[in-house]
Amino acid sequence: MKNRKSVVLAFVSTSLALDTALADLLADMKGTTYVSYRNEAAKIIGDKYTVEPHASQTKGWLTFEKDSAPEQCLSRLMAHHPKKPKGKKTAPATLPKATLKAVQTAIIEAELTKAQFELLLSELRATIQFV
Repeated sequence: MKNRKSVVLAFVSTSLALDTALADLLADMKGTTYVSYRNEAAKIIGDKYTVEPHASQTKGWLTFEKDSAPEQCLSRLMAHHPKKPKGKKTAPATLPKATLKAVQTAIIEAELTKAQFELLLSELRATIQFV
């Protein structure tokens, strides 16, 4: 059985090695696109685990079987890439021009003061719920 001192020293040694490896990794990733680096890293990891990476059906980049050790390793590695894609991008909200025109017309015809207009907006926000 290992004593506490050897366990703590092993952790410190591993932690220092990880910090050095991470600094080297970030320097290596700099200036390389996410997809390019991922595809090359997938080939290297595939060689290490003796498995062949395949193209993702949704993203097109190289990956491995879901929840496999190579896929987890690649995911952990790519989490450090400075240009990693952010989560799902949603399309910007748009407003139909007819709706905007109808609301503008109704407000102008009501001849609201600025204070009344502000009150209208606040009451609309308070009474309408979106799902």
